Amino acid sequence: MLHKMHNALSNGQVASLYFHLDRGRRFTDGYRYDCWEVGFVVGDHRSLNNRWWKGRTKLYDGKSTGKCGLEALIWAKNAILAFMSRRESDVYQYMVVRHADERRGRVYKRLLREDFVAGVHDEEPVLMKAF
Repeated sequence: MLHKMHNALSNGQVASLYFHLDRGRRFTDGYRYDCWEVGFVVGDHRSLNNRWWKGRTKLYDGKSTGKCGLEALIWAKNAILAFMSRRESDVYQYMVVRHADERRGRVYKRLLREDFVAGVHDEEPVLMKAF
């Protein structure tokens, strides 16, 4: 299951969020949970952002693409929290956020203020929150 959100930024670029449901992921505690993996990118066009999500381009990997970083990050944080509040399920779910590099990782750690916790998922450091 995939959900997409796009937002036009003040500099003309587009911020895109992608939520992919991965059912029954096994965590280090031995239990299986449904996990929503999050992809976030800022680019010149929605179509290029979609290509990045599908793995068809590495155009944005590790690059700063514009001057609206804070605007995009605030939108992304609010959109992630809104997405989590709208989801209703009878099973335990996690939102899983990983970063592409240390610079982004330092910024994403602000999610710790929103009750996310640091953890390991697929042998990579992530931030996650049960909902």
